[in-house]
Amino acid sequence: MFRLCFKPNRFGSLIRYFSYNIADTTRRKLIIQTTSMALSTKARDDQVMLSKNLSLTQNKQDSNKAERTLVLLFSWMLAQDKHLKKYIQFYSNYGFDILVVKTDPLQLVFPRRGSIKNAEEVVQFIKGKTDYYSKLIVHGFSVGAYQFGEVLVKMSEDKTFASQTEKMWQAMIFDSAANLAAIPDGFSRALTSIPILQKLLCQLLNLYLRLFYYVATKYYEESEKEFNQMNHFRVPSLMLVSERDKIGSIASNQEVMDSWVNRGIPVKMKIWKDSKHVSHYHKYPEEYEQELKRIIEETSV
Repeated sequence: MFRLCFKPNRFGSLIRYFSYNIADTTRRKLIIQTTSMALSTKARDDQVMLSKNLSLTQNKQDSNKAERTLVLLFSWMLAQDKHLKKYIQFYSNYGFDILVVKTDPLQLVFPRRGSIKNAEEVVQFIKGKTDYYSKLIVHGFSVGAYQFGEVLVKMSEDKTFASQTEKMWQAMIFDSAANLAAIPDGFSRALTSIPILQKLLCQLLNLYLRLFYYVATKYYEESEKEFNQMNHFRVPSLMLVSERDKIGSIASNQEVMDSWVNRGIPVKMKIWKDSKHVSHYHKYPEEYEQELKRIIEETSV
């Protein structure tokens, strides 16, 4: 159930995507493999760029704590660092480390060289840090729910990894998560504010999804299936939605919530009346933080 959140006037991100090459892929893998050594020498509050789409903020508080918690923050489409700062600060106040995972537009359109690669990087990072982190929290926004679904697909392909990390997962929070059907509409609104062009782009993307099923749509469906079934763990979960948000709609979130409840996952949904897509924290900061604090208190972190 994934729709997308985009910000307009971000053509530069599309251009930068095409600069992605084999050398950069190798560099990203080497960075992730050597992260353990790098983190021990860097300031704990510094942001470490692990790759083009992954960055880690380590908290200097409780740096010698035996059991450390990592928050996997799956951002919305084209989210800027300044937009994510308040979320990072919130979790830093708890002494948690935060791994930010970003997904570019064309990484979504071409998942095999984009979002799936991101998921592989996340899995490889966690594999390399199981001795350092004992607990994991997921916080996803909009398309971040889809990106987390790709991580779940990787977990389903690696039973050993899924088993090793099963007890590490502590909580899941999804802000404005939405479904696959919004890809054409989301892309068109991201690229232009002109209605006639939005309509044209939407039609072209719908055609793309039909014609290139094995290039893109197939992977969206697999991710959605894993996300809806949530086979690997049963942890306290929170869905944050708004009556005003037609992208991450209440109905689509309720559908997933019902599926999770039927599988024994404890889920709560917080509904606001008038906040925009992925803007609930901005509109209702105190209520938003109260919801996050509540779910953290339900865990053992």
